[in-house]
Amino acid sequence: MNTGVLEQAEADVAELAAGPLWTFSDAEITDEVRRTFALVQRLSARLLALVGTAEGREVPYNAGATGTANWLTFLLAVKHTTAKDMAKLAKLLPTVPVLEEALAAGRVNVEQAQVIASTVHGLPNAVGEQGKAKAAEVLTKLAVEQRERPDVLERHKRQILELVAPEIAEERLRRELERAERSAHDRRDFTLIPNGEGEYRIRGVLDAEMAAILRAALVRCRHRAVRHPPLRQTKR
Repeated sequence: MNTGVLEQAEADVAELAAGPLWTFSDAEITDEVRRTFALVQRLSARLLALVGTAEGREVPYNAGATGTANWLTFLLAVKHTTAKDMAKLAKLLPTVPVLEEALAAGRVNVEQAQVIASTVHGLPNAVGEQGKAKAAEVLTKLAVEQRERPDVLERHKRQILELVAPEIAEERLRRELERAERSAHDRRDFTLIPNGEGEYRIRGVLDAEMAAILRAALVRCRHRAVRHPPLRQTKR
């Protein structure tokens, strides 16, 4: 057990937290914000490793909890959603070694790690381990070198699949388009509702094909009306 190391770390953190800030220059404050945040990420990596080990040994169940998230909720007094995210990342991190290493070194943060791990885990099995490893490497590099925020990393999901498995990405896109077309076709509806005095109100939902047909028909009717205006009866 690393009791001595942990106690030393606790003592060092206590000393750091007690240090005065009023003597710091703007540059020193900026530097310590960056370095302290990186240190928090490294400690988070250690915490996640502990959580993963606890789940592997069934520590939460032995303690009477129904799962790791419930165990963390009561042990750490955090929201259940926070505990679930922590348990999920603890489970996924060991499957993405390049990301796990970057978090342990403080080069990525927990939010970035959550997006990257979830993206890699969500890739189709057909991509294979090599494809997933490449995706993890690319995303981690973006997070480290380009300092991409989690929301920006989230937008790379489709591009990553196209990068590591273009055939699969193309097939998935084809299926999505087919589903969208079927959905639009199924939802088609067109109704003419009498509105009095020879008028009608139109209500409906059209797919792209039917909308184009209706638009063309209306254009033809308009042109015909311009060329052949209705005769007006003269009053006697």
